Amino acid sequence: MGLANSLGHFLLLRFVGGVSSAFVLVLASTLILEQLSAAGRSNLSACHFAGVGGVIALSALITWAVAALGGGWGWMWYGGGIFSFAAVFAVAILVPG
Repeated sequence: MGLANSLGHFLLLRFVGGVSSAFVLVLASTLILEQLSAAGRSNLSACHFAGVGGVIALSALITWAVAALGGGWGWMWYGGGIFSFAAVFAVAILVPG
């Protein structure tokens, strides 16, 4: 989204990103809650949703840090994207199978 050069392009990217995020949240929740239930660890289901909230707070900190360093809105998107890309590797390492 940091590459959007018009309002229409930005809004289209936000819409596609929002729909994709909703789909992933529902799909991931289904998979994770099913696995927790099968493992007899249903009590950990709140951790999944707490993780979502924690990452939202972390994204606010990333945005603040980029702004404090003088970065514009485009660099704020890049900062979030870099963090997300790194998180994919962390999840791949931490989640078996």
